[in-house]
This record gives sequence, C-alpha cells and structure tokens, in this order.
Amino acid sequence: MTGDPHGPRLGCVVPNGGDLLLREPMAAVVDAVGSGGATGLWFTDHLVVAEHASPVHPYSPSADRQVDRIRTVTTPWFEALTCCAAAAAVAGPLRVGTAVLVLPQRHPVEVAKMAATIDRLTGGRFVLGLGAGWLREEFDALGYDYASRADRLERGVATLRDAWTGSLTSGPGNRVHLHPVPIAYIPVLLGGNAAAALRRAARVGDGWLGIAMSWTPYLDRLDEQLDTLARLTKERTGPPFTRTVRIVQYDRTDRDELLTMVDGIASRDVDEIVVEPPWTTPSDTTTRLQEITDRIGAR
Repeated sequence: MTGDPHGPRLGCVVPNGGDLLLREPMAAVVDAVGSGGATGLWFTDHLVVAEHASPVHPYSPSADRQVDRIRTVTTPWFEALTCCAAAAAVAGPLRVGTAVLVLPQRHPVEVAKMAATIDRLTGGRFVLGLGAGWLREEFDALGYDYASRADRLERGVATLRDAWTGSLTSGPGNRVHLHPVPIAYIPVLLGGNAAAALRRAARVGDGWLGIAMSWTPYLDRLDEQLDTLARLTKERTGPPFTRTVRIVQYDRTDRDELLTMVDGIASRDVDEIVVEPPWTTPSDTTTRLQEITDRIGAR
C-alpha cells in the first residue's frame, strides 16, 4: 500500500452522460457520494457526439459488447468542468475532478482559467484529469487535428502550469495575465493504459489515472503498470506521484464483481479507487459506496 494504514481513498464517477442530472438535483447526487464514504466526485467528458463516429470504443470487450455510455446522438452530455463547478458548490469537503478531460479538444488557456476559477471557489479541492482522446470524428467536428493530439496534450499541460503562475507569453512579445491563480497547486493526472501513456504520465503528470476493465486480466496488467510507473518515477523530486485507478465494468449492476475488483486493487500500491455504481437512485448509490468503504477502510 501507499503507507496509509487506512487504505486508498474512494472516488465515485457521477455519470454526466445520460439522464441522472436531469432527474436528480446535484445536491442529492453529491450527498449520496459523501454519505457513502467517498471523498471525491469525478466527471467524464464528451463535448460533442458525432453522428457517424466509430462504433467501437477502444476499451470495449468486443464490437457487440460496448462500454461507451453514449446511447444515441441525443444522449444528454453535461459539460465536465461545469459539472465540477456545480458539484463543488454543494460538495463541502469533497474533491471534484475530471476523469478525464480531453485537453487536445480545447484551448489550454481557457482550461487553465476555468480550472483556476474552480480551484479558487472550492478552496483548493479540484483535480484535473486529462487525456489525449480517442474519437477522431469528434476532433474533426471541433476543428482540432487528431494525429497531433498526444503532442498537443503534453504542450497543453506545460501551458496550463505556465498560466497558473498568473502570466504567460501568448505570442511574440505579448505577455498576458490570468488571475486569480490557483490556491496552491492543481494536481494534473494523466490518463491512459498504453505504454506511451504511462511514460507521458510519469514525464509531465503529477499522477496517473488508469482504467481497470472487468473483462481483462486487470490485476496482472495493473501490477505491470504500477511496476513501470515506479521505475519511471524513481528519480522524481517534489510531491509524491499519485496512482488513481478507475474501475470500468461491462455490467455495472454486478455488485459481486465490483467488490472483488475493489478488493484486488486496494491491495496494490494505489492512492484512490474510482468506481461507477449503477445510479438507479441516490440511496442505492450510497449503499453500494458504503459497502466498498467498509471493505477497504477508505480514508
């Protein structure tokens, strides 16, 4: 474990794609997470839904078994940073974050400004999880180049940190200022399970936000990924490099499978486990989270 005898933190994905936030007020959703013992709320990201996009999510078990939460092109998808701000307004001590925001589909200075604003208004409780993205049609629709997304993600992280100092150079001789600055330091977690994503997280991130998929040998893969990250971050200085693992199930109603996955992952060197309950009702979500909290002694 990470040295904390109380086990990893517990985070909860709030599905901002779908009807949950249409049928439940944000305060009830946040209360369900906090009452269940989780310490963080996480929101996912789709800016647009393309009509003729690739039907196969890269993490799906097969073409006919999809894990993507987009059901139709008219599925409501609430913007991730806005959700973080709305949740933070009623979240008390809970952390809020993105898992993950596709930075190469946005201007990094705009993201820096929004992130600093959320961080200030939450008293420093914001975590920015970022990814390179995978759906070419969405990049095309938004006018961003798909092929250069990984490079632009890295450069975007550098721009974020520059902007959070309060000023940055945005062109030849043109210095711009962005205030307020974050309260202290906004953690930037880099997502992705591939070898290149692990190297990127270790090189430019404050932590890794990986995915454990129920239909894969997830513990074997996690052990390999954690070993790789330990090697890559061995010489780092400054704050500890954090490891967050988000569980993705094909069938989110499978309680026993979820608890088994939590047990296995909690025995590894991870700082936070992020789960996504079925969210049939807020009270059902609280019950499921309480079960997990009791098992891992979440801090």
